[in-house]
Amino acid sequence: SKMMSAIKIAAKIHVTIEMSFAFFPVTLQITYEMIPKAIEVVVDAQMASTTLLQRKLKLGYARAARIIDNLEERGIIGPYEGAKPRKVLISKQQWYEMNALAQGGATHDYSESDTDAVVNDAEE
Repeated sequence: SKMMSAIKIAAKIHVTIEMSFAFFPVTLQITYEMIPKAIEVVVDAQMASTTLLQRKLKLGYARAARIIDNLEERGIIGPYEGAKPRKVLISKQQWYEMNALAQGGATHDYSESDTDAVVNDAEE
């Protein structure tokens, strides 16, 4: 039946993806999984350095340095400035909004307390 052939195709695609992923270096997979956490760390600290990521995320130097390079490519942090920590180019608010958009949700304005919101609803 058509249904069965569709399932077979889907199964084949699934296997192909799994296989190609198996050849993908594990270190790279872990590095990409660490990026959102790394962004969170640097946005919170409002500065970025390899040492900061090493400490906060318990990473080795090579991986932390690769993540720092990646954050620079993404425009999250500024360029290398010698001994000084790098500047963070996005605010916490911008990061929360980017996250919310990525997850397909609307952003929530946390500046207003929830009790105010309830009172406003009651007045309308």
